[in-house]
Amino acid sequence: MFALTGMRKSPYIFAGFIICLVGTFIRLWGLGYQSFWLDEAFACVNALKPLSNIMSVDLANPPLHIATLHFWLALARNDAWARLLSAIFGIISLWVTWKLASEVADERVGVLTALICAFSGFHIYYSQETRMYGMLVGLISILALATWRIAQSWDARWGGAFIASGTLTAYTHFTSVGILLPCSLWLAWRIIKRRLPHRWLIVAVLPWILSIPAWFQAIFLAPHHGMAKAGLQLSKSIACILIAWFDFNANYWLGLGGELGATIPIVLVVMMLQACVALYYLSVGMRRLNPMARYWIASMFILPNIIYAMLATVTKWGRTKYAICALPFFIILIAVGLSAHRRRFSPYVSVFLALTIGLNLLSLWNYFFNPAFHHPDWRAAVPIIEERFKNGDIILAPRWHEYLIKWYARKTLPVQTLQDLMSPQSRLSQRTGFERARIWIIEPKGRVGSDESHSAQEYLKGVGYKVKWRWDGVNISVHLLTPEG
Repeated sequence: MFALTGMRKSPYIFAGFIICLVGTFIRLWGLGYQSFWLDEAFACVNALKPLSNIMSVDLANPPLHIATLHFWLALARNDAWARLLSAIFGIISLWVTWKLASEVADERVGVLTALICAFSGFHIYYSQETRMYGMLVGLISILALATWRIAQSWDARWGGAFIASGTLTAYTHFTSVGILLPCSLWLAWRIIKRRLPHRWLIVAVLPWILSIPAWFQAIFLAPHHGMAKAGLQLSKSIACILIAWFDFNANYWLGLGGELGATIPIVLVVMMLQACVALYYLSVGMRRLNPMARYWIASMFILPNIIYAMLATVTKWGRTKYAICALPFFIILIAVGLSAHRRRFSPYVSVFLALTIGLNLLSLWNYFFNPAFHHPDWRAAVPIIEERFKNGDIILAPRWHEYLIKWYARKTLPVQTLQDLMSPQSRLSQRTGFERARIWIIEPKGRVGSDESHSAQEYLKGVGYKVKWRWDGVNISVHLLTPEG
């Protein structure tokens, strides 16, 4: 990181340092404020299993994050501690992105990059989620800095950093191929162009050799996808950054449509406006950069992202969470465009920054303080059921949500999915004593499983059950149904 003595020479370094400190505080604040949601519980419950079984519990993703989480949870088991692992990598990403932007362009660009990244709701959310995305963005930020440093000095230490970070990203998530591949190709091209000893090519190639097991898993072992999954992950990882930019500003946080479903016209208009502003300032600002920086930014990120954003808008491809791997680069790109063409900000730049920071502050307010945007409070619901549970009771939850009960329950509770009740092949309704059993139905509001829970209640009422007791929490309800009479 920057030497502290440099702050006396440059106010931009001091400003960037303070901004990154604020961003660090935001990512550490409120880690345990909300309950887990199902993906987080899935990761933690599986991480508690023996290490020898971890490879097989989630073949859809590489094992590095869940294996690291296995040792992490051995130290403590609570929501805040589990999320701290992702927060650490998110903080690393913030500081490294500031450093990278300052080197690619200048200290002024570094301050803007730190400002946008520090208050990015998209970045903060995945820095506080117990999944692999925080780890992914942290490792990719290190990979990008190592790539840039190698191209400047050809230092063996940064070569080792490139090999290590590149290999680890491959074992974190398959979408890392969208960043690792252009970094490796660009590095190889620089080596050949400068006629450096060919032994340097091992730096670009070795991460791929060391990560062969991860790519084998992606192509042949990933369930329900196989070869197609690898291609789809690559298309996602080319990073729908423009969509991600809109997504963390409005679509995800302000509730305008989740994953580009119901608000395609709004997404299209806002995304095009932001893209035009970004590309205008980028085209003006990039003329001030050296050719290496222009090639780095343009060849790796601009054109593929515009193409992907257009396709994603028309076809509703993918989920924007995969764009987290390229978010630091897009923030740098925006900062370069906003700052490099004149000594002081124009009114347009000021409006753009004010809108960006304002939307992100609103998203943070919703995330931390608006209950309508909070995860269903399973942390409160599960103990309520435990207190009133009796032998012979049946607990029904939406599919995959049983992991939340396993995580929060102090004792083992028999949980079945709502599909066990509703499917034609169900054996639950044929179970001895079913017509006399008390049935608990957990209904997460406004999230996955809400419709299933409502349908299950209607089905049970139709076969002679009635709601005897109900508890309502934050975005979740618990219903106890008993036979009439």
